[in-house]
Amino acid sequence: MRNILFKKGLIIGIIGLLILTTILPATGTLINKNIKLEEQNTSDKQDNPINSNSDSIDWWPMYQHDPQNTGYSTSKAPNTNNVLWTYNAKKCRGLLSCPVVVDGRVYIGGDGEDLRWFRLIEKDLGGKLYCIDATTGGHLWMIDYPIEGNLHNNILAAPVVDEDKVFVCPMSDDNPYGEIHCYNALNGDLLWEKKDIGGVSFEGITVSNGKLYAIALVDGFFYRKVYCLNTTNGDILWDFYEEGLNGCPAVVNNKVYICRRIGDGNFNDVYCLNASSGDPIWNWQAPYNIKFGDSPTVIDDKLYICAEGLFEIPGAIFCINAQNGDTIWMSEVRNNFRRSVAYYNSKIYAQCYDMFYCFNADTGKLIWKQKIQVAVDQTLPIIADNKVFIYSPSHFNLKYYCFDALTGNIIWTLKIPGFFTLCLGSAIADGQLYFPFGNQMIGEDGTVYCISDIDSNAPEAPEINGPTSGKPGIIYNYSIMATDPNGDDIYYYITWGDGTKDEWFGPYSSGETVSINHSWSDKGQYEIRARAKDSNELRGAIGILKFTMPRAKSISNSPLLRFLERYPLLYKIYNFFVK
Repeated sequence: MRNILFKKGLIIGIIGLLILTTILPATGTLINKNIKLEEQNTSDKQDNPINSNSDSIDWWPMYQHDPQNTGYSTSKAPNTNNVLWTYNAKKCRGLLSCPVVVDGRVYIGGDGEDLRWFRLIEKDLGGKLYCIDATTGGHLWMIDYPIEGNLHNNILAAPVVDEDKVFVCPMSDDNPYGEIHCYNALNGDLLWEKKDIGGVSFEGITVSNGKLYAIALVDGFFYRKVYCLNTTNGDILWDFYEEGLNGCPAVVNNKVYICRRIGDGNFNDVYCLNASSGDPIWNWQAPYNIKFGDSPTVIDDKLYICAEGLFEIPGAIFCINAQNGDTIWMSEVRNNFRRSVAYYNSKIYAQCYDMFYCFNADTGKLIWKQKIQVAVDQTLPIIADNKVFIYSPSHFNLKYYCFDALTGNIIWTLKIPGFFTLCLGSAIADGQLYFPFGNQMIGEDGTVYCISDIDSNAPEAPEINGPTSGKPGIIYNYSIMATDPNGDDIYYYITWGDGTKDEWFGPYSSGETVSINHSWSDKGQYEIRARAKDSNELRGAIGILKFTMPRAKSISNSPLLRFLERYPLLYKIYNFFVK
């Protein structure tokens, strides 16, 4: 009897503890509409002429946007914190890589190594590579890596997309077993793979002029190589071996820039290598004992690198001549900088634990700073449309900030509740902001957020009507309808959740019911996602209808169990203890 009471009490206790961290994120559907705008200040805004006159979309194909690691895009960027869609990254441990966005697709890696406190969901998982439709957040395809010996295949380095190829680096917890894979960016077919090159850096890989550059751990904890590979076939062109190499290489003007972060009691430095041969051109050493951040940023023949201090030694940002390695300026701050800077309009932006800074890129003089939520980990700033975006993960939520890049005024914030949250990076493309949200401690499925403005004159979210369950291979009929506030003609975009989609078909009259049909070939749970735009290219919100094959059976009529069905993690914990 005591054992039964103990089990019931333990179940109730765990459920009570997790309710706050599980219910709150789930209440913001379609999507997270209950997350409110916390602060609004749009004073001193100026138009960015580059953004206004861009003729083509500036996609975000790699870590910090480009080979120079600037973190800057000419894209438009959201003026509000409206959550357009979310995507549930299934079967990952909750930690997702920086996203990249190209040709209307979002690519993001997932961590599969089982480091959960609660081993209740699955046993060891391999990493994942997800491809998501940027318009609706619909699922396009996923690559599920198996556990193979020492290779966990965690995809935490940001993918890179180049010429219809997507490059990823499955990591290893044992030095020799990391890999680099190249896939068809449209369908996920494997094109080539390079095995046993070491565990690749968390930050990302760089592609420039047909060459891929990656830093891999090859011996012990500190000894690493920079690899240069041919992107066509994966052949290794050269490698450079040195202790403590770190971060994502910056590549510009046939030079590769990498930082060396050795550790306490050592002077850290920066290398400049010939991009064709890997031969060193120059080496710059820090003037005192200091740890460099993730990756250098190079623009206009200047290299910028963050550093964190040690004990009484302050953190700093360094500006170095990218041609010869001479120091141009150094700006010390009584705070630690651990990630990369972002560059825009002769300004650089950097974040420490509870403060966000803007410096003059030519002189190192502080322009402005803003107090932010204390973060458990530091973050990567990104910039577009005269706005700079950062995120601040804490033990109990993820808070996202949008600042005026010129004045530092807060334009909007977004708080997403969660327990031990982490975010490794963001991306902006075609006016939409993307970032992942993960629960590292519990290891739930990760979530990708898309933030986008919706014009008040845009069509409403489409209504989708039709079957919600069925069998594989059967054609099912659906109706879709949306209205436009101005009566404009409407076009529709639909993703079916199985990797197929119908792109912007129409026009139809506002309020006209449109008949469509689809069949699914495999059993599973799918989301039909539809979006409408009018003849003025104004895009509205997203309508969703869920479809299951075969029909899911109810586990019980118990109100408690019906409640738990809504929250998969709680339901799995319940089953674990009951069984």
